[in-house]
Amino acid sequence: MRSFFETEYNSFYDPKAKETEFVALFAESIQGTGGYIIPPEGYFERLKKVLDCYHILLVSDEIQMGFYRTGKLWGIENFNVAPDIIVFGKSLTNGLNPLSGIWAKEALIAPDVFPPGSTHSTFSSNPMGTRAGLEVMCIFEETDFEPMVREKGRKFLDGLKGLQKKYRNIGNVDGMGLALRLEVCEEDGYTPSKALTDKILNEGLREI
Repeated sequence: MRSFFETEYNSFYDPKAKETEFVALFAESIQGTGGYIIPPEGYFERLKKVLDCYHILLVSDEIQMGFYRTGKLWGIENFNVAPDIIVFGKSLTNGLNPLSGIWAKEALIAPDVFPPGSTHSTFSSNPMGTRAGLEVMCIFEETDFEPMVREKGRKFLDGLKGLQKKYRNIGNVDGMGLALRLEVCEEDGYTPSKALTDKILNEGLREI
């Protein structure tokens, strides 16, 4: 990534003005829709060094990976970096009511720099959502979810690996906590199989 900033022709960085075209980079700690891809060891640490060098904020998107899905409250906690901003939602109300939230370093969100009214949202604070969100956070204080999620995830992953050995149509199996993936493939165990995926979907939707 550092090579993107070496010349103005990449359009990311103007070495004369020492300015970048980007203020922040948004990243999921584990890529969700892309197939639950776990980054290689040291990836986020190296990325954060580059971003800090060019004064670009790291925003951790915890919409899918937050709230202990990976075994940590925030997925990014697994990768030895401290983001500048965290955005979250969905599990905040356990599906009861749309509600999202943002956490940021004090210098970015202190009342004198980010006063009330600085932003708005269709799903901003509302009585039902905020009460549900408070209850979810209270539940987190009552139970130690980290070891629970890691142990359940380990057992689940072991089960998937057992199926992988039994069926040639199961390709790569991996995960962290309860953020798990199983690749449905052709007989070669590598080529994605849309036909088999559709068959599994239709079987799941079939009336009993």
